Amino acid sequence: MDITSPTKPPRGVKNSKETSGLLMAVIRTLSTSESNEQRDLERAKLEREYKKCDQRLNELVSIHKQDLEQVMQLFIQMSTMITNTRDKLRCIKEMLIACKTLLSCRRDELKKLWFEGVEHKHVLQLLNEIEELKEVPSKLAHFLANKDYLNGTKILVLALNAGDGDLEGVEALNELKTELQVKKEKLHEMLLWEISNIVYLEPVKTLDCSSNNQIITREKFRWRQKILDSSSISNSFEKSSSVSYDIELRMLVECLGLLNKLNESIESIKSKMQDEILNVVNLVSKAVAANSGNNHPLIKLLEMLIDQLRKIAVRFKSLLNAFGEVSKKCQVTLSPVNGSDIWNTIQNVLQLLLTDYLDIQNTANDPTPTPGYPDQAADISTFFARRRIQRPRKFPLFKFEYSSNVNFLSKEQQAAVALSENKQRGKVLICPPEPFNITIVYKTLQKFIEEIESSLSLPSGKSCTLNTFVNDYVKDAFIGREHTRISMKIETATKSTNAWRAPITPNEVSQVGLLKPILQSTYQVSNALKELETLLDSLPRHKIEVLEILVNLIKNFVETCSAAYRGIIQPEPEDKRLCSAAWLKDEDISRFLKSLPNWIDLQAQKSFYHSARPLKREDTTEEESPEDVRQRNIKEAEILASNLGEGGIGPHEIISDPSQLKCLAQLQESMEWFAFRVLQINVNIKKRIHESQNEPNNLNKYLSLLSNLSEEFEDLASTCLLVLHLEIRVQCFHYLLPRGFVSGKTKDNSHDPDPRVLDLSRVLVSVDEALSPSLQPRKCKYIFEGLGHLIAKILMSSAQYLEKIDESAIHKMCRNIFTLQQTLSNITMTREVALDHARRYFQLFFMTQEDILNQVLEKGPEFSELEYINALQLINRTYNDQEDPSVAQKYLQRLSDILGEVGVTV
Repeated sequence: MDITSPTKPPRGVKNSKETSGLLMAVIRTLSTSESNEQRDLERAKLEREYKKCDQRLNELVSIHKQDLEQVMQLFIQMSTMITNTRDKLRCIKEMLIACKTLLSCRRDELKKLWFEGVEHKHVLQLLNEIEELKEVPSKLAHFLANKDYLNGTKILVLALNAGDGDLEGVEALNELKTELQVKKEKLHEMLLWEISNIVYLEPVKTLDCSSNNQIITREKFRWRQKILDSSSISNSFEKSSSVSYDIELRMLVECLGLLNKLNESIESIKSKMQDEILNVVNLVSKAVAANSGNNHPLIKLLEMLIDQLRKIAVRFKSLLNAFGEVSKKCQVTLSPVNGSDIWNTIQNVLQLLLTDYLDIQNTANDPTPTPGYPDQAADISTFFARRRIQRPRKFPLFKFEYSSNVNFLSKEQQAAVALSENKQRGKVLICPPEPFNITIVYKTLQKFIEEIESSLSLPSGKSCTLNTFVNDYVKDAFIGREHTRISMKIETATKSTNAWRAPITPNEVSQVGLLKPILQSTYQVSNALKELETLLDSLPRHKIEVLEILVNLIKNFVETCSAAYRGIIQPEPEDKRLCSAAWLKDEDISRFLKSLPNWIDLQAQKSFYHSARPLKREDTTEEESPEDVRQRNIKEAEILASNLGEGGIGPHEIISDPSQLKCLAQLQESMEWFAFRVLQINVNIKKRIHESQNEPNNLNKYLSLLSNLSEEFEDLASTCLLVLHLEIRVQCFHYLLPRGFVSGKTKDNSHDPDPRVLDLSRVLVSVDEALSPSLQPRKCKYIFEGLGHLIAKILMSSAQYLEKIDESAIHKMCRNIFTLQQTLSNITMTREVALDHARRYFQLFFMTQEDILNQVLEKGPEFSELEYINALQLINRTYNDQEDPSVAQKYLQRLSDILGEVGVTV
């Protein structure tokens, strides 16, 4: 019969208070009432209330009739069950009392049986333990195959503890106990291998280390399989762990704690740290060697290696944390170890790596290189001497000082030998050892060194060992070696036989973007300095040392170039200085030449490589008019002619060899270009200072020095150009000025030019042929511009030195002028009108003194008063045999009167 349990009334429903409260109120009313009427009223009221209660009760009973019936039925059932249970308990109690009575009758027998049962139970327990011990190796293999090292360690430790307890005397278990001890030691090794794998090898697994790495990994798999003597273990290595490495390390260290191997393990880990990291270096090297890219393999190796070392340091820190937690749990005092140990080991490994790739050991023992040029080349002036240069004595082809088998090999062969030797020692080198490799890795190393020093929390001003190692090597070994090497390159370039004659090739001219070739020696010096410039970027912490070397080398080159200039203008010690160089030493002449508009325009129109320096307003002039050019050239000719005075120019005072002039021109182009190169270096350093806020403050000192050196090269270039400008004019004086150049009267009627004029014409052509390939057109123009005015001035002034002149001499002089005019026109590609002016001057000698004065009176003066005076005096000497001074004075006075009226044209 399905009995539905009664429902409980809702909790929110509350019955009205119609209980004892009302009754007490009635009692109080009755006790305090004074009349029966009042009591009757209360009684009637009470009756009405009772009726309401009866009525309410009847309603509730009718509503909850079914629930009441169910409650009654349940109560009856429970009452019946309780009664039955009491009866059963009473029966059991009676039976127990009966059993106790029966047992007391056989107490001794039961006690004996109880003892036997306990003994058999203990024996059965020992047998079970023995069975469990026999299954420990298989269970251990199963746990380890699934990398469940913690449970495996626990059952192994429990088995060992059980063997040392009640089962210690069981001889049959001795072999099993020995096996378990071996398993314990091998498990310890395996745990250490797993820790090493997580800390050192797991980060490297992302690298593609080629088949060699796979072979190494398989060998390790076989080793782990051999440790546990289980064929199923190898499959576990293919499974990927779902837990992070720090949880794995915590679990492995806990296993070591259970084995009571914490201190022994941490000592083993510390002793193998360097070997493990060296193994990582080899693995990364193989990965880089197997995957060549665009970057230098060494920088790629270092970047990949640093990334792995960061991961290793983080994992090693997690390992130390795990050791610390487990040691507290096991209450074991650990050997002293901290996070700095891994960073110190990393620094040691990187030092070993750098020692191999920088070839530090071999470099330190290398002898100082000796120059490969004869000692006779030390005096630069011998290159330009006019006497025959003695043949240098022969030097032995080979020297055997400091020699070894490797010294006879080429650089590539030495690199191959070094790689082979490293391979035999088990090292993997991805590029040949070379000291210059420091420039490739320096910046990357410095960034990592900053990380190391931050991790070690070093005090301010103290550097880590790797930082000290790298910077000491750069400062004490590498920079000094580079200084020696580059100095030798510069010295070899500047002291070779053709150092100041051989230009660069046309291909090099186009590569550099030049208009004219420069000296090969200057180009080689520039390339050598470029190697130092690269060190400014690649070795940012050693800018001062590099700049010191750079400035000193440039200073030495200034002195060398100045010596080369002196060798040209004074090729032999016993010779006097060239007249052009002596003139240039005159401050008045030098200042005058540099103040002329053509010189100022020449400086303002420097070729494109001077665009780095903006032109100043004083560097430029307005365009000259033809009359301004004429007046300027006349003024220059007069200044030079007045400086010469009455003396002549000897053969030893000019440069008679055009090749010497070519050397001077090449030196000028080279010095001007090199001045810009120094300026470029200066600008690049300023740019680095602007871009970086960490540059040392004393760099400004070197900026000032470089700026001064650039000006020195520019000054030397200007000096060379001015010497060329003056030299060609000095040669005009040399060939045209000597007295007796024109005798005045010729013995024959030949109209051929004078031999000295022909010599000068040939010199001008040869000079043009020598300078045109070596100097820019604007400079050649500066050298030859105004030369016609000077020649005209010299020829016209020669009239004062002639005793007499005839018609044949006049024609000869006009022929001389025409020859020189034709030569200059072919050079300058313009008609030299100044020589037309000179020719018209000599045509005056066809006229009489009277005709000349009439022409001046009618047309005005075409020549200066001095030139008219010289002409009148020469005509007077030629046609007035008595040479009456009064006659000449009369014409001169008339000339003065006429010029005073019409004015003098200069």
